Amino acid sequence: MSSDLVNKICLETGCSRSTVYRALKGSELVGKATRKRIQASASKIGLRFNPLVGEWMAHVRNSKNQLSRVPLLYLCGVPDEIYATEPFFSNTWKGARECAAELGFSIIRRYIDGNSGPDQWKEIGEDLCRQKIRGVVISRFPPNAKPVNLPWESISCVAIGFSASRPAMHTVTSHGFETIRYCLDLLKKRGYERPGWVCSDFAECLGGGRHTANFLAARHVFTHAGEVPIFRVSIEARRDEDRVAFLDWYHRYRPDVILSGGIREYHDWLLEAGVDIPKETGFFFVGLRQKHIGFSGIWQPSDRLGRSAVEMLGTLIYHGDRGLPKRANIIQTFNPVFNEGATIRPSVL
Repeated sequence: MSSDLVNKICLETGCSRSTVYRALKGSELVGKATRKRIQASASKIGLRFNPLVGEWMAHVRNSKNQLSRVPLLYLCGVPDEIYATEPFFSNTWKGARECAAELGFSIIRRYIDGNSGPDQWKEIGEDLCRQKIRGVVISRFPPNAKPVNLPWESISCVAIGFSASRPAMHTVTSHGFETIRYCLDLLKKRGYERPGWVCSDFAECLGGGRHTANFLAARHVFTHAGEVPIFRVSIEARRDEDRVAFLDWYHRYRPDVILSGGIREYHDWLLEAGVDIPKETGFFFVGLRQKHIGFSGIWQPSDRLGRSAVEMLGTLIYHGDRGLPKRANIIQTFNPVFNEGATIRPSVL
């Protein structure tokens, strides 16, 4: 949780930082009325908390507790070599690993192709039984992956994001609407009035269309936002055609700032066409993989996703909650870090 968010809660509730942290973990060292007041403040700014985490932490720290020593599996549809080079994946895994150690779990990571057939899933199911694994974190899978097929009756399971959306599982994800609203509010303060949203089929498949839906819901603060239609391409398949279509869209509608989920081809196409960024148009990345690079945008430390997934999984195991849920719970995290970069107008302050 970022210091800025904690400070906001402290100011609103009049509580100290240590009290805020304890209340969000459900600690009984904080009075019930104060806990409720702090948790209500956290909900208002987009933080989601699990009131059972404090109970779970106390349980696993008991040296006589054997349940906490069961192993966990971190199952991902992204090859190991990508984890070594992509900060988003390596930090998510790092957060999950650190939280598992704090809770007394061992955890292993395993790759499986998202389009694996019944034999591969059967092999993993047999390994789960043999190693007595009681909990599984489902990490990023490729778009249009086949449904996850595990022995649900014997495990608890939590997914990170919506890429492995079939079947429906308890899920931890970034707070999409609050993220987009944060970005648009920031751009509004920089004087922008005609934001344009560009996205790819790849990103929309991963998010189930939520990225565009969140942009449409949040852009009402701009007087002229409706004059710029959404631009969507399948950037992974038709680069030349998409480049022509994108530049045609840009010259026709003239957005004064473009928001992208993190794919930089759009930015590069504008530069190649002679567009001056940020003088003629700004470019803002909603999903930077890391901070301190030249692009303007936000970066969200992904270790929080890994930690939240393991915290939720520990609670499920503790309460014997196995199998697929009748109604999946979604925990949303919101922890943006603004990167000034050089692709939007500088602040006038």
